[in-house]
Amino acid sequence: MRREKDGAPGTVRAAALAAIAVLLATGSAVAGCPNVCELEADRPALEPASDCLELEAVAETCDCGVELTLYNRCEVGVEPVGFVFDKCWTSQTDTDTFVFDCALLEPDRGAQVKLRLNETGAATISREVQAGDVRHTISVPVDVKSLDSEGGCALAAGHRGSPFGFVVSAVLVALALGRRRRLG
Repeated sequence: MRREKDGAPGTVRAAALAAIAVLLATGSAVAGCPNVCELEADRPALEPASDCLELEAVAETCDCGVELTLYNRCEVGVEPVGFVFDKCWTSQTDTDTFVFDCALLEPDRGAQVKLRLNETGAATISREVQAGDVRHTISVPVDVKSLDSEGGCALAAGHRGSPFGFVVSAVLVALALGRRRRLG
């Protein structure tokens, strides 16, 4: 007994085929990750050195870049030169203390800035900060091994599509639509 003319089983089948097509056609779909990459970030250097500025660099593969964190243990504020910090805080765990797009890192506070990357290979990212009368250069050595900026649908986190997947998806959608038109 075929009940496809009333629309119920045929509609379900078409929806299932469409869902499979979307999953197959998905590019590098890591949920919310517009620029996926594989990279390494070495320990940041500060020139001239400072006993009261602490640095940390963490590789971020989701939106290819390095999250650079500064902790100001100095008695003077630290100003970024030619950029702003993405956020500053008194307590990194208390979001009420966050100040976004800050241009001055007060003493006994922390700050972060995302250094985005869009090319493969080894490089050094540099930023300058002013602490009192001293201008410091922060250097972060990085190596971007691969870059996949295809984007993609966030429905299939971690799934990597292929041109073959796209062709199969297109055929499935065409078959589902063609079958639905013949029945209607």
